[in-house]
Amino acid sequence: MNILDLLDKPEMTQVHIVQQLLDNGGEMNVKELEKQVKVSSASLNKYLNQMNEQLEELGEEVSLEFDKKKVYLKIPYHFNLQHILIHYLNQSINCKIIMYLSKHDGFSIPRLCHELIISEATLFRRLKDINHLIAEFEIQIKNAKFTGDELQIRYFLFEFYNHTLPIDVINYHPLDPSIILLIENLSKELKLPIEEKNMYHLYLWLLISKRRELFGSTLEINQQDIYRKLIGERFTKAIEATNQELSSSVSPIQTETDLICLYIFFISTYIYEQPLSKDQYMYFFKNDFFRDIINLSENTLETIGKHFNLNYLSEELLWYIECNLFQLHFRLIHFNSYMSYFESSYLISKRMDDSISTIVNHVIYEHLSLFSLNLSPAVYDHIFLNYRFILQIIESECIKSISVGLANQVNYLAQQDILKKLETTFSKEFNVSFEIADRTKCYDLLVTDIFLTDTTYQYKEIYVINEILNAYDENMIREILIKLIK
Repeated sequence: MNILDLLDKPEMTQVHIVQQLLDNGGEMNVKELEKQVKVSSASLNKYLNQMNEQLEELGEEVSLEFDKKKVYLKIPYHFNLQHILIHYLNQSINCKIIMYLSKHDGFSIPRLCHELIISEATLFRRLKDINHLIAEFEIQIKNAKFTGDELQIRYFLFEFYNHTLPIDVINYHPLDPSIILLIENLSKELKLPIEEKNMYHLYLWLLISKRRELFGSTLEINQQDIYRKLIGERFTKAIEATNQELSSSVSPIQTETDLICLYIFFISTYIYEQPLSKDQYMYFFKNDFFRDIINLSENTLETIGKHFNLNYLSEELLWYIECNLFQLHFRLIHFNSYMSYFESSYLISKRMDDSISTIVNHVIYEHLSLFSLNLSPAVYDHIFLNYRFILQIIESECIKSISVGLANQVNYLAQQDILKKLETTFSKEFNVSFEIADRTKCYDLLVTDIFLTDTTYQYKEIYVINEILNAYDENMIREILIKLIK
């Protein structure tokens, strides 16, 4: 879901103007800006005046100046586009409706209309628009409440607030001490340092969960006995310690279902980044309930293996990648969608048309055909970016740059001929550079003849050419290159 779709058209256009200005260093020619945003001169002038009023609310450091030829946007170094997007979202009527619903167990239509200064007809129209947008989460607003699977409702609210609140909001708002205590106990028991971003995400999830529990919302998780075996003692111990310390406050985690829900969130959002244990992974592997997740992960590695020789990866790194893929697919299976700030087409336009992107799309298309996945643009983008990150790690390990120096006692043209043959043979298979050896450099591999093996050339590995025929064994050189990669 593109959260900016919650904005009205004028605000959406203003956001695009800001985006264009920031993409162009903070200043643009008026005619070019009109062309990019696709508005008339009169409309652009109207939007710029409205933007001036909006941006003034962000403080004196943010300013918009314009004349008939140029538009200038100045923001402080600690500001970025996200700060401005959050400001616009918080002014949005649609966002205010969602915020109101998240904080109240139902609502009075006349009262909400009075607070938002809108008519009942406008409210019903906006509720219809919101329902259309949140349908991909398989939830709806009915009878003044969120309806649907409770886990998806909580996840939607988490994604919504994650995109409409600045991450440092926890630094200047009163915090729920029961949630802070639970986070501290989780960090202690799991031996997990929780960084600011993860602290914010975890606090936000627990706050939403606690509020939903106070509304009496029932959370149901299928196959609870399966999760019960996965959670482990340390997770449970942190909850028990928190509940024992709380006297008057209500615990954020009151039932086993809440605990399972928290565990699912931990795994899905990479807060708990430690790789799964072998026992855990085998438990997932053997369990029919998680078969789709395992199959997705196995298929991903199999498809990647068509492009990279995974034998070059260390066992530890391969395990890290498997667990990373599992977490990604775990989230894909458990939660229906994601939120993003921009349409998929925007993100795609920013991607480089490189080999990694091609492989990533190959992997995703295989998923679509083999597993009949229905990916929304936001889900596609999320998977794309995560796969791309994983592929970059694999590429850096599988395609290490190897330097090869050639040193033999033949004339220059003969050396160039040997060099060209070596490049033709191995450059397609390895990320390798060949050159006539320089005594001041150290090479991964020195290809030489018997007459030069005792000289001052520096190298890690050496291969000696047949001194009479200037011949070499391709397989032996290949074995050395593979050894160097590993």
